[in-house]
Amino acid sequence: RSKIIAQNAALATYSSNIAAAVTAERNMVAQAMQTNRIFNARQSIFNQTAKAQISYAASASRAGLAYGASQTQIDDANASLITQRYALYDVARSWAVVSGVLIAAGGYAAKVAIQYESAFAQVRRTTGVTGAAASSLKAELISLTTDIPTSFADIAGIAKLGGQLGIASSGIDNFTAVVAKLTATTDLSSEAAGTALGRFQALLNVPSSQFENLASSILKVGINSVATETQIVAIATQLSSMGSFAGLTADQVIGLSGALASVGVQPELARGTITR
Repeated sequence: RSKIIAQNAALATYSSNIAAAVTAERNMVAQAMQTNRIFNARQSIFNQTAKAQISYAASASRAGLAYGASQTQIDDANASLITQRYALYDVARSWAVVSGVLIAAGGYAAKVAIQYESAFAQVRRTTGVTGAAASSLKAELISLTTDIPTSFADIAGIAKLGGQLGIASSGIDNFTAVVAKLTATTDLSSEAAGTALGRFQALLNVPSSQFENLASSILKVGINSVATETQIVAIATQLSSMGSFAGLTADQVIGLSGALASVGVQPELARGTITR
């Protein structure tokens, strides 16, 4: 019986040990599961941290690129502003030059207009032209300055001389053109040429329409003789008063004057030489 009791006690101890072992195993399993959960949680946090770092790096990279692009745009904008500023400076300087030229041109035009009007006033005084006739004559005289290398003041001076010599207002433009051409192509002064044409018209009845032919005669005799046009005209002016009594034409007086000038006859002695 004691043996059975001992066996039961041993069996009870064994059963108690088995229960304790099972409880310990359960506790170990529970602890393992808790440890695994903690590990998983830490792993999840680690993964999230890694993703956050990657996202941050990508965002930083994009921000860097955006900053670089923005900085480039800012630099380009600054360069463009500088270029535009200097372009505006150039425009301002160019406009200053252009405006100065325009102002000077306007002032010069006004000055020329005043000079033209002042010179033509003397023409109106000696010729007596008024109204539309005066405007037409002024336009003709201005046109001459584009055909003959002389100034309007000289042209107006010749026209004024024509009025003083009694040239009809209708022939002033032709008289002025012929005298201006003679002055430009010979050694005659405008006063000498104009006075000669005026005397030929008054003393030898040369019409204004023949002034061109008379000038051509003076030029041709001057070329074909050893006398100058000034010498020829000086003698012709002396002979013109007696030429009409002798029945000489203006061309004949010019030819005779060329011959006398070529042999050295002085203008003041020419009339007496011919008369004798």
